Amino acid sequence: MNDPSFHLPRLSVLLVEDNELNRQVAEALLRGGGHAVESCVEGGGAIAAVERRFFDVILMDIHMPGVNGVEATRRIRAMADRRKSRIPIIALTANFAPEEVEFYLEVGMNDVIKKPLRMGSIDEVLAPLFALPSQPESVAATAAAPVLDGERIGLLTEAIEAARLVELFRVARQSIDDSADQLRAAWRSADAPAAGRAAHRLAGVSANFGCMALAELARQIEADCRGGDDGRQRSQALADLLVASHEALTAALS
Repeated sequence: MNDPSFHLPRLSVLLVEDNELNRQVAEALLRGGGHAVESCVEGGGAIAAVERRFFDVILMDIHMPGVNGVEATRRIRAMADRRKSRIPIIALTANFAPEEVEFYLEVGMNDVIKKPLRMGSIDEVLAPLFALPSQPESVAATAAAPVLDGERIGLLTEAIEAARLVELFRVARQSIDDSADQLRAAWRSADAPAAGRAAHRLAGVSANFGCMALAELARQIEADCRGGDDGRQRSQALADLLVASHEALTAALS
């Protein structure tokens, strides 16, 4: 990806590679590109890692001892958690015949990177999934609204029984993540109306549970969409506020 007007955000990458040297090279390339990397050496470990936490993307070797990359991909795609089952999975392979590539896509992989790995080839494959325009300096962070409205949280705490409130907050966090995922998908497909709808949903659930800064940012993105822009210039502010809002919601229930 050579266009300086676009950038890859910092991604959480699960690297699945049994060859130690290949794994070390890939880790170095990814970390050098600013990404966070967790590694495992076979498909069973990849499945366990995804069950434990969410990743933005999985780089999956094909031929490994134990559970191979194809079977691991099938199991991840079958997970009940829809957010995890839709994580982009990129095959890492030296086998690049057309029928092999077609097979990898049929089992649920999103794309293929040919070994030996180069950062340029990684960026080229990840760009259609994640690249966003670079943030203009004129876009200011959303600072007027609090990350979490204590008064709103207090009202919810008084009105709703504790166990039920914990469940509602869990659902709220999932709804926030789902809406943000839909917004980023709309950005990737340059669909401003879909981005506006996703931003509207994000603003609603965020405000209901007191995440006021996130709600305000989502309303700004929705307004951008109504004006003919899709708001993707606010992508970094969105990423930052999602993290801050998650942390604040978790702390409020602890």
